[in-house]
Amino acid sequence: MNAQTLALMSSSSAFNRVDQSDLEAALDLLKMGDFHDRWDAVKIISAWGDEAIAVLLPLLQTDDWELQWFIVRILGNLQNPATIPILVELIQANHADVANMAAGVLSSFGELAIAPLAALLDHEPTQLLVMQALAQIHHPQVIPLLLREVEDAGVRAVAMEALGHFHHAPEIPPVLLAALQDPAATVRRAAVVGLGFQAEDHPGDWVNWLHPLLQDLDGEVAQQAAIALGRMGTPAAVAVLNQALLNPALQFSRPGLVVEMIRAIARAGTDLDGLQTYLRDATQAGKQEAIAVLGRVENLQIKKQAAEILLQLLESQPDIREKQAIAFSLGQLGQLEAMDALIYLLADANASVRFHAIAALKQLDSQAAYQRLEGMVNESLSPALQNGVAIALQEWGDR
Repeated sequence: MNAQTLALMSSSSAFNRVDQSDLEAALDLLKMGDFHDRWDAVKIISAWGDEAIAVLLPLLQTDDWELQWFIVRILGNLQNPATIPILVELIQANHADVANMAAGVLSSFGELAIAPLAALLDHEPTQLLVMQALAQIHHPQVIPLLLREVEDAGVRAVAMEALGHFHHAPEIPPVLLAALQDPAATVRRAAVVGLGFQAEDHPGDWVNWLHPLLQDLDGEVAQQAAIALGRMGTPAAVAVLNQALLNPALQFSRPGLVVEMIRAIARAGTDLDGLQTYLRDATQAGKQEAIAVLGRVENLQIKKQAAEILLQLLESQPDIREKQAIAFSLGQLGQLEAMDALIYLLADANASVRFHAIAALKQLDSQAAYQRLEGMVNESLSPALQNGVAIALQEWGDR
């Protein structure tokens, strides 16, 4: 029996149980097949259920790490608590892939795996793997383990990010805030991410803590601080973002941070004044990002302001790419006030700009825009606009 036959048996709705000979064939593939054979064998052996465990465990006594990896995968599929001690031993395996798979499988056992994993936390070689596994178990019993002080920065970072997912636990925010001062950038970044996850529960509490991190020497820490402030979305958080966005030094030295601040301000959806000011002297890349972000504003109260900002940009002689992006974003916003400006773009010399304008007009209100264009046919128009209107009406009719 080959791997293809075994796979077909596994996927057949009529096949609910394999017999002993099928199990033996699958085990032979598992022991001697190539990677794809072994992958197919996993499905058959897993279908056998707990009865397969007795024949799998002896196979773990091998130097073939790939075989061990597949066996651990099967044990994960079977989810028998009796295999937890075996998986704990395999976390200490010599091969990293086997240890990683064992840790991942253990985390899938949830609460049952917490105590066995905790017993390994003091073992330095496995500390990171254990903490990563515990971080995947969303259970209150994990919190004290995540709060433990450890020397390894990687372990601390995993713990900080995981803590952010536990809401309404009063002991967690002080730990995350303290970690903002950690000497390791990876830990500071994880703490900021964790605070960002909890931002909705503490919208006004952490602005003064996160503000200095917009200047952090590590770029990723600064970007995550911008994201967290955007999630808070309070006027104070937006004010801090606006202040940083208008800092010329940041605009040219940290383009990645500028992008995240633009996105954060738009996401907050409370005030676009700072973004409007920024656009007056923005770099080319920054302007493109801001135009795109303005089109994705979801807050109904500031969609009109976003459209007004884009319309003002159209009056500042933007280049072809900017005009395309502005038309696209105006279409996304769906504000009827943009109709006249988009119709004017039909006179543009660039065909791509014209078609972006047509697409945007359809998004605003297809019927109203079409009727408006029909009414312009007999008006006195410039040759360019007359031609653009004709192309738009023809394109509309073709569709």
